[in-house]
Amino acid sequence: YENASLRYEFSSAEGSVSTATAAEAAGGSGDGGSGDGDTDALTISLCRFEGAGVGHKIWDSAIAMAIFQRSARGLAEDLPPSPRVLELGAGAGLPGLDLARSAVARGGGSVVLTDYNQPLVDLLSTNADKLPEGSASVAVRTLDWADAAARAELVADGKVDLLIGSDVCYLDGQVPLLTEVIVGIGANVTVITAPLTRPALSNLAAALGRTDGVTVEEFRVALVSSDAAAR
Repeated sequence: YENASLRYEFSSAEGSVSTATAAEAAGGSGDGGSGDGDTDALTISLCRFEGAGVGHKIWDSAIAMAIFQRSARGLAEDLPPSPRVLELGAGAGLPGLDLARSAVARGGGSVVLTDYNQPLVDLLSTNADKLPEGSASVAVRTLDWADAAARAELVADGKVDLLIGSDVCYLDGQVPLLTEVIVGIGANVTVITAPLTRPALSNLAAALGRTDGVTVEEFRVALVSSDAAAR
């Protein structure tokens, strides 16, 4: 985007509408306003591609993840109260921050946002600081998937209940490492969203399906518009 602003509206279970606004300023990351004074609005800053890479913007997969998590199927029934949520390759952080803003569907809990590039880690911290009062606690961590010690540190304080990742598997060469990461973290539920045009997604599902103790379910979500009311 160039000085662009996108507004997304997600209907909550109670029928009220919460908003997420994303904006990019000409000089790098910037503040976006909700436009209507909503006190629970989620405001997300973006940044330039340079230095940050592909995580600099909100991709459709992140929007699909946020919408899916707000569906009846999204927050699985076997998640405990106050779940621990971990997001891989969070980028600007929309899905994880939206879960935190909803206090993980009012069950409480905590959210950890991770990425590798330092500009994105800084961006995640900026966006987490903008969460409205009443949101779940959010921590931001740098994570190199290949760093087994860093992965172990993420689960040292307790089991991860929900692991999420939006379009985090682009190439077939990434499948073995991402499979290792997902299995190693060992979350009760893992949700990965990606376009159907990603062949690596099917290969990831197949690799996870061959892993003992892992059950794979696939859902197709039609994202009609990435800049519209989602109900």
